[in-house]
This record gives sequence, structure tokens and C-alpha cells, in this order.
Amino acid sequence: MLALALEVFRLTEIDLGPWRVEGTHRMIEFPAPRGIAGKHVRLVLERAAKVNLNGSALGVGREFDVTDLAPTGNRVSTSSDAGTARLLVTPRVFASRAQRSGRGVSVTIRNTLENTANVAVTVRSTGASDGPSVAATLGPGTTHTVEIGGPLPKDPLEVLVQKEEEAVEGQYQFVAGFDMIFGTGTER
Repeated sequence: MLALALEVFRLTEIDLGPWRVEGTHRMIEFPAPRGIAGKHVRLVLERAAKVNLNGSALGVGREFDVTDLAPTGNRVSTSSDAGTARLLVTPRVFASRAQRSGRGVSVTIRNTLENTANVAVTVRSTGASDGPSVAATLGPGTTHTVEIGGPLPKDPLEVLVQKEEEAVEGQYQFVAGFDMIFGTGTER
């Protein structure tokens, strides 16, 4: 039996550079990054602000779903100082938050697909092949938190989300290191 290698994704962060000031507004213009087709893309600001993307209001906050970026040109604008701006690119099913909880770890998984996804969530030492794991089923467009208990592997830790094949996507792994999502207290 031939074993197929799983595609492995990691969180990709893209700095959008400095804001350009025009009158009372701040703007950043950028093309859609290459390789984002089929991925989940979020705009993350250092500080909460009222934000527009390509002339449409996104709302007030620090993080926005911008998966449907225009391929050639995008314009983010705000009337306040939002600090740094960056894009976070992940697969459509990913770990958005993880934190230590008592003797274990709580991991929040997001499914941005329009159908159910089955996953296995593992906490392991960075680069290790195994660690404590749990299975979960996530409904379409949902967020689910799993608890992984027992003795944890040695630091530094990483989270591995292994997504099974379903009708929209094949199977893959998403790996996020301790420094990317652990202990932040906010979803990323």
C-alpha cells in the first residue's frame, strides 16, 4: 500500500506595510498575495478601528475575514490610527487559539468551509511526531474548542490539526507553533 504525503500548511503572516495618510484617512493598497486561492485570509490590525475594504464597510474591530480579496488591487482604509496591518493566511480549517488550562491545553478550531469537517487535534513538542490527541467534528462555518488533557510534552509546543478529506477539500495538516497562537488570550 502506497502512503500519500499530506500537504502541510503553516500560518502565513504578510505585513501590509505603512499606512498612507490622505486628509483624515489612512490607506494601504496591495494586490492579493499569490497562493491564497482556497485559503482563509484575515486582516489583523494592531488596534481596533472602523475599517473599509475596497469601499465596503467591514465594521469596527481588530480582525476581519477578507478571504475574497480582489486579485489585482485592494484598498484598506480607516479614519483612525489602527497601528500595523497584516494578513494571516491559513487553510479553511485551522487552529485559531490555544492556551494552557490546568493540566492540559484548550485548542479552538475554526471551520470556514460550507460543509462538515472531521479533524484530529494533537499537541506535541515542536517537530515531534506525536503527542496527546483528540478527534472532533466541526459543522459548517463553526468554531469548536477541544480540551487535550494529561501530561503535556515538553516546550516548545505546537498544535497539529489533521483534517480528513471531504467533498470540498482533500485532507491536509495545519501546524501552528506555540509562539503563533498559544497564550495570546485572543483568537488569531
